[in-house]
Amino acid sequence: MQIQIHCPSCGRTITFARDAAGRQDRCPACGKGVYVPIPENELDVLPLASDDQDLIHEAALQAERRAMDRLLAREEGNSQYSSTSTAASAESTSEPTTAQIIVAYLAAMRDSNLERAEACIARLRERRADTLTSIDRLAADQIPPAAVQNIPPGVYHGFLRNLRSSL
Repeated sequence: MQIQIHCPSCGRTITFARDAAGRQDRCPACGKGVYVPIPENELDVLPLASDDQDLIHEAALQAERRAMDRLLAREEGNSQYSSTSTAASAESTSEPTTAQIIVAYLAAMRDSNLERAEACIARLRERRADTLTSIDRLAADQIPPAAVQNIPPGVYHGFLRNLRSSL
């Protein structure tokens, strides 16, 4: 089988052997380089992943994250992870947890509210050791807290690095 194409430089019809398909060659008339395409009937069709599979995987990750959040809330008594109202969260309304202040910092950075971000940093400096532990935990999580999930992952981790360096 032979492949016929038109030279893009001189327009002449060129015939190539089948083994030249998928490679660069030269036009015998003008000497310019030409790409010899693979015939369409010989192209392999690559199967694509179903969008349903991606949605199911994402839902499973979200469910796993919520389960981990509930477990952490029980273990640490940290109301930032709790999705239900508890006595601990009712008591914490007067004094936010370190994780809540970090989330407020992230939201302030997302909203370009540098004044509020600086206020959060000042409060977090008072709890430096706890803050560093919380930053490490948030950086390790694949899914950020719900309040800041709309921040792109690279920006999210950049905000966390910035916060760590500001302490």
